[in-house]
Amino acid sequence: FSTASMASAALPRVASVHAPMLARPRVLTGPRSRAGGVGGVRAASSAASVLSAEKKQLLAYIDEHGRGIFGLPRKVREQIDGAAQALEEHGAQNASMGGLPNAPMEVFDGEWRLLYTTLEIKGLAKTRLGLRGMVELGELYQHINIGGAHADTIATFSIPGLGAEGRLTVSASFEEEGHAESASEARRFQVQYTESTLEPDALAKVFEANMDLLLQTFNPEGWLDVTYVDADCRIGRDDKGRLFVLTRC
Repeated sequence: FSTASMASAALPRVASVHAPMLARPRVLTGPRSRAGGVGGVRAASSAASVLSAEKKQLLAYIDEHGRGIFGLPRKVREQIDGAAQALEEHGAQNASMGGLPNAPMEVFDGEWRLLYTTLEIKGLAKTRLGLRGMVELGELYQHINIGGAHADTIATFSIPGLGAEGRLTVSASFEEEGHAESASEARRFQVQYTESTLEPDALAKVFEANMDLLLQTFNPEGWLDVTYVDADCRIGRDDKGRLFVLTRC
């Protein structure tokens, strides 16, 4: 997930959209360690243990404090970012566990759910989008189709007063650019907005006056560095400096 200002983007067309049927994703692992002998096995085991502990710590912080999309105290943000950096660094040093930089593209494929982000919806933006009681923001997903170089960012909503549920689907194409300049082990992807859909009509009417703001919030256009990936966890940082932690569905 990442955002970019789309002041000139056309308003999303209101359409009946159905989420794609997703096969259960394959569990992928990195390449086998080439270290030989008992010492090599012990080193690999130790590195894996460190990664596992750091991953558990990051997920524990997120579980305690939530997704962060409506804001968190600065100290909490720093704590979570520090845990993410530790996982990114050790994942890069141990590519067989962290999956970078030589992981196959298939490891990114499938459906992912957002666990945490430093993207924030606060203040006037939260009010304009009706997220102070009239509309409730549900789960946020990203469906990646590697074969088609296509990604859908999906934000789910509910309107308690109307008993209605719906979703915004923002579609984009992407292309891998290679390793990021700021982090040699990261994988950089350039993302280009293509279209967006909003359904049902009841939800479209609620957001009608603030459709541009809705798109600015959830549009993924720009570049995204994938800084860590394994079988069920992915960390990314976008061109706006925002952090995203996702889990495979």
